[in-house]
Amino acid sequence: MNSLLGDEGRLLQKKKEIAFLSEQITLPFHSRSWRGVSGVWQGRNQGSSIDFQDHRAYAPGDDPRHLDWAAYARTNHYMMKLFREEVSPRLDVVLDVSESMRITHEKEMRTLELLALVLGAALNDGINIRTYAANSGGRWKFLENPAALGLQSLQQFDTGASRDGRLPLMQIPWRAGSLRVLISDLLFPQSPDAELASLMRENGRAVVMAPYLLSEAQPDWHGNLELHDCETKEVRQQRVEPFGLVRYAKSYRRHFELWQEAARRHSIPLARISCELALGLALRQQALPAGVFNVRH
Repeated sequence: MNSLLGDEGRLLQKKKEIAFLSEQITLPFHSRSWRGVSGVWQGRNQGSSIDFQDHRAYAPGDDPRHLDWAAYARTNHYMMKLFREEVSPRLDVVLDVSESMRITHEKEMRTLELLALVLGAALNDGINIRTYAANSGGRWKFLENPAALGLQSLQQFDTGASRDGRLPLMQIPWRAGSLRVLISDLLFPQSPDAELASLMRENGRAVVMAPYLLSEAQPDWHGNLELHDCETKEVRQQRVEPFGLVRYAKSYRRHFELWQEAARRHSIPLARISCELALGLALRQQALPAGVFNVRH
């Protein structure tokens, strides 16, 4: 499979850049405690970390190493120290592999870069990851090995063709309490509220990263054109006048205003990330201020 970057040198350089950036950022886990398997993150349940939580009365069979002798001296009762468990958070990632995500080289590469950054940052923190590919035709599948750091092609995640026009977020088997990361251009007609609510099921939290092209927001169409629907492959002849472009720009802007408004209602960080900016600059100007990544301290 040929690399989108064209040669091994540029591909290696891109991998090094992503590895470096993934060491500088984290996913926004630290704003709450998390359920998960044994690990290094503060959890909700009582366990065996060094972080003291509370006392309870001693019961036969309790580990005497956790007796609080200072409390016994004060009360003349055996008291057990309780601690916060240490857990590894769960991360569930959904990558939109619809045709619109690879309509240009720049958009396809930015999408793969974001996936690689998410997985790299999570792996650096020892986070438990599951990754899914989904398309706006309603298809999805679990990815055993996302191979994101290969930065090859979104076609490697192909989920099969369909024309239902829906990203199947309701069908994804989200794990309870996980952080859900959606990487999608959001160019599908579903209600933002309904889709974002589906990301929050099972007590989850969510982050949305939306790569975009300037040519999508501000197309230079004019005159008689042959328009191709990249998802359905339908073709139609269309004459585009200046007032039509104004109407398109207004509808495009309103579409993403609705997504931003819905994201605020659900307290979901949502960042639209340019495909034309350099990756590091896009992170500093768009991803970090929106809160989809945090700076590692």
